[in-house]
Amino acid sequence: MRRSKAGKLAMGVGYVAQDAGSRLTSNMTVAELVAEPLFLRDKRFDRHEAGLRAATLVDALLLPVGTMLKQPHELSSGQRQRVAVARGLILEPPLLIADEPTAGVDVSVRGAVIDVIAALQRRRGAAALIVSHDLDALRRSVDRIAIIHEGVVVGLGHIDEVLGDPRHPYVASLAREVLPEAEAEAEDEAASDADGDAEGAEEGDDPEYDDDSDADEPADDDEPAYDDEVADSTGPR
Repeated sequence: MRRSKAGKLAMGVGYVAQDAGSRLTSNMTVAELVAEPLFLRDKRFDRHEAGLRAATLVDALLLPVGTMLKQPHELSSGQRQRVAVARGLILEPPLLIADEPTAGVDVSVRGAVIDVIAALQRRRGAAALIVSHDLDALRRSVDRIAIIHEGVVVGLGHIDEVLGDPRHPYVASLAREVLPEAEAEAEDEAASDADGDAEGAEEGDDPEYDDDSDADEPADDDEPAYDDEVADSTGPR
């Protein structure tokens, strides 16, 4: 492949390494680090627009806007990794390859980071290839999954279908770790909905009437009217 074509291809692919957060230039601010790829591609790129794009990504990745003025040594390892993710997304690449993008990121925001990557790429009509061992985070965002064991693909397809019908012992072991938690959450939601319906029925069993003359009405009128259909409060996740 010619060098010019290789360069164009590289510009269309964003990459976030597993240890990208530890490779950030130490004497640059977060704002400069995130926006730098824009100026590497076009030295005349508008600085105001670059700053706005950088701030939008930093905010989307749940980092305080004040982080923009800080240098890498002032951040935690998880915050530095999110800065690296923002840097990988700033060029709006048609394809983003992210190797363990949540490495070192606090557990409470790992899912949100994957969500942001997936949502941004979908909105742009682009794709993302995410390498991760965090199945809980992947289940909420990705469309398809390939499970690799000892260099061999042992599962391929929609993540719930692959885990729901494992064809390999390794996939089965992963399914046992992930699916029970998801089933427990679903049961809790169903129980909560059932409790709410039961409370509503109990409140309707003994309606109060302000007019005592209602007692003389036929027995059929003493019973409150209920709709035959009950709206399902659950929806797609």
